[in-house]
Amino acid sequence: MGAELASSADWTLRWSTAGHPPPLVITPDHRADHLLADPDLPLGIDSTLRRHEHAHPLPVDATVVFFTDGLVEHRDHSLDAGLKRLAAIAAAHADLPVPDLVRVLIEEHPSDGHDDMAVLAVRAQRIRPSRPGRQAHRTNPS
Repeated sequence: MGAELASSADWTLRWSTAGHPPPLVITPDHRADHLLADPDLPLGIDSTLRRHEHAHPLPVDATVVFFTDGLVEHRDHSLDAGLKRLAAIAAAHADLPVPDLVRVLIEEHPSDGHDDMAVLAVRAQRIRPSRPGRQAHRTNPS
């Protein structure tokens, strides 16, 4: 996973997948969409094969959530139902600070709770350009 600043001051998310659930992107306007992508082999199976990189633009203040299937799998519901429920929970809480959003996703998860859960979330911050003529203060060791 990686992110880079695009020329428009938005970000571009770059990731590779080995069959994990699709990342969830929550935009500042409370839309939550899963980023579907074809998976590669799990890491370590064949290191000679090239991994595919996927890219998706991220507006400033968008949040990306990576998670394990334990957050959404339920033996009485389809995986799609769990993914849709997670997206609805995330969209409803999009304005929360990232640590609080993660806490809500774990507390309100749509899974049956029989598998481990891991959640990683990052928010694309606005990069403030430095003021012209201003230089960072440097000190010289004596």
